[in-house]
Amino acid sequence: MGIEITETLHYIPMVLEVLRFIRQRMKAACACAGTKIIIAEPPIRTIDKGSVTTEFIVAMLVNKYCDHLPMHRQVGRLVKLFGLCRECLDDATILPKSRSGQG
Repeated sequence: MGIEITETLHYIPMVLEVLRFIRQRMKAACACAGTKIIIAEPPIRTIDKGSVTTEFIVAMLVNKYCDHLPMHRQVGRLVKLFGLCRECLDDATILPKSRSGQG
């Protein structure tokens, strides 16, 4: 039946990882389910349908409120340090959508 892959950004200071969760899709074996497709539950996330882990969210909030680093500067730093594209970070649920070049 195939597989379903979920990727999230995981932040460790100065390290950014992509965690990949692979869940197998299978057809139900019992007659009572019919042709129902069964898949394992996805991992629990802090933000529903978000693409970042709790550690990433905490790091962004600490930088914003404790270190007084605005979001658009944090995005610029992630782009520079890790080679991420701005569109990837704009699509992440934790970051606000850019308004006239600033986030």
